[in-house]
Amino acid sequence: MRNHPLSVGEVVFDLNWNYYGVITELTDGHAKIDMDGEANQPFIKRGWCEYQNKLVMDKDIRDEDRVWETDDLDALYQVAWGVKDARTENIVCYEHAEFEDMYPYYSPYLEENLYEFEVVFC
Repeated sequence: MRNHPLSVGEVVFDLNWNYYGVITELTDGHAKIDMDGEANQPFIKRGWCEYQNKLVMDKDIRDEDRVWETDDLDALYQVAWGVKDARTENIVCYEHAEFEDMYPYYSPYLEENLYEFEVVFC
């Protein structure tokens, strides 16, 4: 279950693309994501998503990969602001897929689910 409904301006991690981006358009079952989109979080400045993508993916980003569209909204993970994984102190997302163990968080950097005792709140 999602932490809250997806919204335009929200920063998400797309599990299919392995990139952070900002939702710039959202219609029934379809989203457009832009690394340079205007985020609804006031502390997210232009270049934040690109920086995180380089940190997580450790590669240069091609111009044609800066904007993408998806029909797989289940692949969009909402950032858990104020929560980091305890091992690397990188950003984590809310886990919305239902698992038997019910993990509350997903770490794009570690590529694994995390329990609450595996994160720090800041």
